[in-house]
Order: sequence, then C-alpha cells, then structure tokens
Amino acid sequence: MLLAAALAAGALPALAQSIAYTVQVVALSDREAALLVQTDLLRQGFPAYVVRSTSAQGDVFRVRVGAFANRQAALLYAEAMPPVSGGQPVPALAEGIPPGITPLAPSLLLELAGADDALVYPWEEGLALRVPAVDGPPEYVLVSGMQVERHRAYLLGSRDGARLWVRETLLYPPTWRDETEAVNEGFRASLITLLAERLGVGVAEVEAAEYRPSPEAAPRLVVVELEAPEEPDGVRLLGLGLPEAGMGEHGPLAYLGVEADDLPLPPEGAATVGELRASPPEAVEGEAFVAVADDAFTRLEASGATWRAVLGTPLWSDGQHLVATHGARLLVYGFVAR
Repeated sequence: MLLAAALAAGALPALAQSIAYTVQVVALSDREAALLVQTDLLRQGFPAYVVRSTSAQGDVFRVRVGAFANRQAALLYAEAMPPVSGGQPVPALAEGIPPGITPLAPSLLLELAGADDALVYPWEEGLALRVPAVDGPPEYVLVSGMQVERHRAYLLGSRDGARLWVRETLLYPPTWRDETEAVNEGFRASLITLLAERLGVGVAEVEAAEYRPSPEAAPRLVVVELEAPEEPDGVRLLGLGLPEAGMGEHGPLAYLGVEADDLPLPPEGAATVGELRASPPEAVEGEAFVAVADDAFTRLEASGATWRAVLGTPLWSDGQHLVATHGARLLVYGFVAR
C-alpha cells in the first residue's frame, strides 16, 4: 500500500505500531508559563503541546514536543533542541498526544558514521545503501518498511525477480580458529566437493578459485548465488569468482560459470552520500511528504501541516523513507501515519 493511500485511510498496515515516545521539554506548575513556553516553541517550528497531570501536590503542566515511533528518533531530536528554562529536553513515554500535532511520526531506522562513499538507490519496496568497507566486501544495508537488513557482499542485483549475490563463503567451519587442522581440512574438502557437484565442474576447478585475503585468514571462495526458496539451502549456485584474475569494485574480474559483464550492477541513477551532501536539494519529495532543511532539523510538510520533524538535513527519499545527514552521521528515517 502506498504511503499516500495509507494516510488517506488513516492507517499504515505495513508500518502499524504504537506511537511510543515524545520529547519532554519542561514541567511547570503555572499553566500560563507552560503555554508561553509552548507558544515560543511553536514559533520555532517545534510541534509543541501541553499535558496537564493532577496529584495531591497540585497540577503540573508538561510541555512536550512531537510524536516519535521509537526512542532513537526522540533522543536525537531532544539532544538537538535548545535548553528550555535551564533544562535539556529528554525523550519521554508518550501520553495524551493531541491527534493534530503531527500527521507522521518518525522512526530512526539507521545511523551510520562516515558514510560519504556509500551509494544510495531505490531497492525493492525501499532503499539500498552500499557502504564500502576498509577491507573485504562492502556492506549492503537494505531498508524496507520498518525493517533493516545488513549483508556483506561484493555485489547485490536482481535477476528474474530474485536477489543475486556475489559474496564470500568460508571453506572452514565458523569455529575454525578453535578446531584442529584435520577438522578444518575435512570441512574444506567436503564443501569443495559439494560445490563442484552443484556447479557441475571438477573439484580441481573449484580449488583453483580458492583464495585467502591474508596468510592468517581462512580459505574462502567468492560465490555467485541466486536466492531460490525451492533449494534446500535457499540459494542456487550460479558460479565462482576467480580472484587471481584481479579484484575490482564489485568483486572478481573473472568468473567460472558466469560472465562478469552479465552481473547486474547498481542502477545508473544511484548517488553517493557525499555527492548528495555536497549539493543538497532544496526539497526532498516523498509519496506523502515534502522535506526541507530548517537549521539542524528537517521540516516536513504533510496532510496540510508543517513542522520540525526530525534531526538532520534531508538528502534523498525513495518515497517511503528519508535519508538525512547531520555532521558526519547518516540518518535513515521511516514514518508511521497517525
């Protein structure tokens, strides 16, 4: 269901969850003083409201800001707010949030540091981030709805509606450091035989594709796999990389069983976070919101409302999520309709 349609219906089934957090700004015993604080915050674009609680000691008027779907989003927001009456705003459990305060509640799904080289592009029902690693395969971060997947792979693409991966597989067991050489070599021999049978090649051809990134590392292969639920282990082996032929940005330059030129690369429209940061757009449009920079915050426009919604400068959207940056941090938000 598209976000715009879900908003019109007043619900987001795929993202449904309770709005658990708000930001507590200050608690005052004077109603008029609390309303003055609220008014000042509203002038600055903060979606402020006042909640009254009654006890034997009298009424307390709590000035609060916003509605957040998880604590991480509320925490970043509170830390960036200015002190009020000598106190720093803090996250608080939500209670009594007026229905009209914000039509969308943000959830912080991902926070990465130093991700300027990360590539971002639409993927399936959300977005993909390809984050280079200091050594070894990059990390693919896949965001769909409120779910985040993280995988290490040289390449992720799509073929016939299924995910195609170019990634490493160890030829020793996960516990290889604690095993004897005989155990490790027995595991290696069995796995190589199995992979040769699945690929329809000789054992010697699989052994020729084996490599170690360093002398102390376990031996491994670069495999080309297509996700296939009908297979016993959920993947179909398409080929093996040949690292001795050289390694490029997306893995080996040559393969056994597949042609390197046939492997699907990231789409041409993909952009690095650094490129987006160097030339940030004036506005980022989602399916049901428009995001613009407002000091350290992003101001959202949605369903006729406008407010400071999240921390960070907006950079990009797949329609459902918002990619923003604050300092050296990359932030990815999802939204829940209220």
